[in-house]
Amino acid sequence: MIEELFTRPTVVARYREGPLADAREEFLKQCAREGYSHSMLQKIAWVLLAVADGIDLGHGEVSAADIERAVDCRVRFRHRPIGAKESVWTRQMFIHFVTEWLQRLGCLQQPQRP
Repeated sequence: MIEELFTRPTVVARYREGPLADAREEFLKQCAREGYSHSMLQKIAWVLLAVADGIDLGHGEVSAADIERAVDCRVRFRHRPIGAKESVWTRQMFIHFVTEWLQRLGCLQQPQRP
């Protein structure tokens, strides 16, 4: 799937060698089957790679707070001026796709009801 989304060998290698590569690849395949556009699949791949390093699947289920922390501390793959603020929409998009990904992996902690 990654080779279908990206053509530059260095970019393909970055996605292949990044954390949780198999899980990210499977989620992208599911999104493709659901009809996401090529450009959106590229964006989803970027989101997952940027956040995957901050997701710890080794300690069990991942909570919504874990996802927000990973999104807020993610590795950035683009340059941005110092002090520039990220849009609220971008943060919400990251949280949405990471939540969907972890839910499909069966790793998302369900909120406890009082």
